Amino acid sequence: MRLRIQWSLVIGISVSLLAICARLFFAWSYEGNYDQTSYEIVAEIMERGGNIYAETHRYNYSPVWSFILLALHKVPVVPYHFAVRLFLTLVDIFTAIILFRITNRLSVG
Repeated sequence: MRLRIQWSLVIGISVSLLAICARLFFAWSYEGNYDQTSYEIVAEIMERGGNIYAETHRYNYSPVWSFILLALHKVPVVPYHFAVRLFLTLVDIFTAIILFRITNRLSVG
């Protein structure tokens, strides 16, 4: 039995892993920008029970995202900027997997 290697899949996975590693490197290395500062402000307002919509003009997302930011703010083992970016990276990976599965089903079926 001969093993058939799907080179397009191997290359796709390799490039994806390289991109994820690069993204995590930059996520760890750089503290942030305007959005990251806004997320920190929102997390601090949420921690003390404040109203994010009344206390800052820098937040225009749903309340769900504010609770996620609060939960990530409480992660003690990594810096906050990295926790947020790691979470967003995991969401992007999950989205890519779903899209890959959808396109596979469409091309096969």
